[in-house]
Amino acid sequence: MIYNYFIIAWRNLKNNIFFSVLNIVGLSIGMAACLIMGLFAFDQHSYDKHHQKADRIYRVVNRQQDGNKLSYVAVTQGVLAPELVKTFPEIEAATRAGFMRTSLSTEGEDKAVEANVLAVDTAFFSIFDIPFVQRPKGEILSRKDILISETASVRLFGEKNPLGEIISLGENIQVTVTGVFRDFPTQTHIASDYIVSFSWIEKTEPQTLAWEINAWYNYVLMPSQFDKSSFEKKLDAYIHRFTPSSWTRIEYFLQPLRVINLQAGYVS
Repeated sequence: MIYNYFIIAWRNLKNNIFFSVLNIVGLSIGMAACLIMGLFAFDQHSYDKHHQKADRIYRVVNRQQDGNKLSYVAVTQGVLAPELVKTFPEIEAATRAGFMRTSLSTEGEDKAVEANVLAVDTAFFSIFDIPFVQRPKGEILSRKDILISETASVRLFGEKNPLGEIISLGENIQVTVTGVFRDFPTQTHIASDYIVSFSWIEKTEPQTLAWEINAWYNYVLMPSQFDKSSFEKKLDAYIHRFTPSSWTRIEYFLQPLRVINLQAGYVS
């Protein structure tokens, strides 16, 4: 019976060769397109999934109304995270994050390279999972420390143990390598080969302490169960206690970590 089905199918193919090829090619293209779309969707929904507390991590963001135009902004005040964790007991941890575009060089090397250095608070490591190959002894990331990725370690020091080596950032900052972490995965919205203390941004950019400057990222770790809508109202009201009176069109709220990559268009 099955053999007869194959015979009939083969005869139909030979008798209608043009339409048969057209149908087969169309079906193949359709299946390939569906497969590609499925893989793309899976990739996009996998962003930042590697963090164990991903479902409890939020970025503080804001939306700004200007007439009929509504803008979404990813950056907030550099003073925000420390103040939030002191003010709201439901926040388990909070950290700031910002990037320093600077030249980077090692001792004995005259040639400097340009690098995007990530500056964070120590609480960053209790919120996000950063696997270490060589973990710092004692406190992670004091002001004089720098953490580097495996790739950066090989690039700068080859097979040499990088711990204790001095790295210069620009002309005035010198930091010591105290730890090596595994490279950030590609499916993450924030990554760098170098991590330093946010205190360097505070030192080099005095406006970090100003409430009227939105220029840095702020993340909070919240409980598994909390009233997000109610908290956002308190958050917005608290921030507006310190911002200029003209900022009434700016509304602050929480953006879940897992949707950051899916919600394009945030100004940063």
